[in-house]
Amino acid sequence: MSLRGFLVPPIHAPSLEGTTN
Repeated sequence: MSLRGFLVPPIHAPSLEGTTN
């Protein structure tokens, strides 16, 4: 799931934090 957020950090900026957790 981290890979997906890393691929789109600007679009998934807030989501990345929730997904990484």
